[in-house]
Amino acid sequence: MAAQCGIDRNLSFHMARHSFASQICLSQGVPIETVSKAMGHRNISTTQRYAKVTDEKVDRDVTILEHEITGKYTLSGIDQPPSTILKDMSLREMRRRERKEILNPMEGV
Repeated sequence: MAAQCGIDRNLSFHMARHSFASQICLSQGVPIETVSKAMGHRNISTTQRYAKVTDEKVDRDVTILEHEITGKYTLSGIDQPPSTILKDMSLREMRRRERKEILNPMEGV
């Protein structure tokens, strides 16, 4: 099966479980509690060993959070330097654009 998919590694049941948990479920927004149940785990800590959170998932979740909280919280009257969170968001957005350009160099031309 690996050869048919262009993969030059031996595939294992263990690798399939990692891929299912991380790439198929978590990266598509399925909650880890659901993934845990689907995989037959009694404890979420077992699922956490299989499931690796990707940078894309973190970016998507932070973007969703940003939209959810925009305008709900203010710092009126507080004179503080800009939040490092905003710097992180700008850096993430920049990295996301760079990855997109690398993966799709002809897009936008």
